[in-house]
Amino acid sequence: MIGGFRNFECMEVPDKEDHKVYSLKRFIELVLGGDPQLSELLFVPDALVVKITPVGRAVMSLKDAFISNKIYSRVMGYGNSEWRKAMGVQLVIEDRSKEEDDIIAWIRDKKKKWDKERMDTFVGWLNEDKATSLVSTKKDLGEKRKKEFLRFGFGVSSAAHSIRLVDEITELMTTGKITFPRPNADMLRGIRQGKYTKEQVVEIHNEFVARAETTRELSILPDKPNGKHIWTVYQDLVKDFVKKVL
Repeated sequence: MIGGFRNFECMEVPDKEDHKVYSLKRFIELVLGGDPQLSELLFVPDALVVKITPVGRAVMSLKDAFISNKIYSRVMGYGNSEWRKAMGVQLVIEDRSKEEDDIIAWIRDKKKKWDKERMDTFVGWLNEDKATSLVSTKKDLGEKRKKEFLRFGFGVSSAAHSIRLVDEITELMTTGKITFPRPNADMLRGIRQGKYTKEQVVEIHNEFVARAETTRELSILPDKPNGKHIWTVYQDLVKDFVKKVL
């Protein structure tokens, strides 16, 4: 506690599954960095918002300042990770040295406060000339995913999630918005329910990825977010809040 105010970045809410509370500063940092899940919140229709404060409304109104081409690599990276989960494989770097692993561990241990994009860029540069392979992770599956693989032959939940993410980034690049509920919600629901074969889902995924990669070059979004404006609004919100409570 600082001066009666709680200082935190993110808190889990007890007794509520997958429920987190972010500090305003941390939320802004993550969205500026292109966090896929938090960036989606900017596009939720008012009719689907359960509760929002005036401060939350002010932050949501900054959507155009937040969203930029910076989000593309984050969403595609997250989508690729979900797709590997769906196929039961993991990307492994073949010949990374212990010294390189130690450097990465040191950075991630908060010796340097790098955001995810900077960290991913550094690791990508470190690994760009190294051999990679995909290894099976099926023996390490959790109970839910294990049941999906036994029943359908692949992880249907992660497959639907991956395809949704790639589809969303295509829409965002070309229109500047993400539509909720998704226009292809029936298809995504069908994938999650196992109504499509693995071969069909692979074909759908490949088609969506190819479309996303093409539209990246046609993006109507600015290359960078307007961080200066966002942090100015943040400072004003903090000042107003402090005045009200003191």
